[in-house]
Amino acid sequence: MLKIAVTGDMGVGKTTLINRLVKDIYGDQTIYGFRTKKIEGSTSSDMAQIHIYSAMGEMISTPDNCIAEVNGMEQAVIHTNVFETLGVSFLSDIPKGSVILMDEIGFLEANAPAFSKSIKTLFESDYTILSVIKPVHTPLLHYIRNHPEVSLTTVTEQNRETVYRILCAYLCKKENQP
Repeated sequence: MLKIAVTGDMGVGKTTLINRLVKDIYGDQTIYGFRTKKIEGSTSSDMAQIHIYSAMGEMISTPDNCIAEVNGMEQAVIHTNVFETLGVSFLSDIPKGSVILMDEIGFLEANAPAFSKSIKTLFESDYTILSVIKPVHTPLLHYIRNHPEVSLTTVTEQNRETVYRILCAYLCKKENQP
């Protein structure tokens, strides 16, 4: 099965690219895994919140799915328990051969061993994985970048359309779709 990881600087379109691939290649097929989204605070002094959602579920932000509260790079309150419960549940009981979305893997989960182990287990299993990884260095990201089955691509504003076309053609060919 295919394992694709895209990386690149913030705001270059990594998530948009992965979402386009999911929509264009897999259409209405059930996608497993997770998505994350940053919700900015309502004032400049408010901390932004980062929430985790099921890959196919509604993106409704609640305290129960808040994985972190951040104020730039100065402060971060990481809710490891959300990774270890809800995050792990998004990566559990996935039918063999399914497509898994992991958007985004970074540094916030560094102290979430069960979540990290779930990610590694899936990368070692028979799944198609489409992932977005931050351009930072953590043991988990090192593992993904160096996994022998992972095709790692760096996305920039200049190459994102070309990367999309290449990955789309690659996935169509490998997934045996027209």
